[in-house]
Formats: sequence, structure tokens, C-alpha cells
Amino acid sequence: MGQSFGYFDAQTNREVLVSLASGLRDNGRLIIDLWSPEFFIAHQGERDLKTLRGTVREHKRVDGDRLFVKVDYPDGAEEKFEWQLFTPPQMKALANSVG
Repeated sequence: MGQSFGYFDAQTNREVLVSLASGLRDNGRLIIDLWSPEFFIAHQGERDLKTLRGTVREHKRVDGDRLFVKVDYPDGAEEKFEWQLFTPPQMKALANSVG
């Protein structure tokens, strides 16, 4: 699936979870896929990805509970992404706080 939650700031992520939870039936389940903060803490830095069109350079860093990614493409374009990362206990506490 890939990261399916955490695209916004902490307050907006909580509001999104409130909205999702409100749509569940009694005893319903919500499945979200989360990236491991520990993995990204251990795999920060740059890496080059060779493609047919040239080298794509990826820069990853973790700052607090956020993962920041910058991607530089061979044609000079770039993209920036960020996500809020959650440990299992953090996600459980957030989920419990919204019911």
C-alpha cells in the first residue's frame, strides 16, 4: 500500500483521523499503512537512482516526527514531500484519542 496517513500537519492529521473514524460502523476497523520512523532515521541522506533518462537523486531526512524528502530529476525538476511519522504506540494513542 505505502504510507496512507500522515500527509498533513499534526492537527490536520488528527482531524482526518476523526473524520475517518466517524465513518466507521460500531466495532468497525480502519486499516492504514504507516512507515517506520526507525527505518527512516537509520536511512537518512542521499541516494542516486539510475534511470533510462539519467540519475534521480533522493534526499531524505527526519526532523522530529516528520520525514522530509526532496527528489531531483535529470531534467532539473524537483519535488518535495513530507509526512508525519508515527511509532505504533503513538498511532495507538492518537487512534484512542479519537475513539
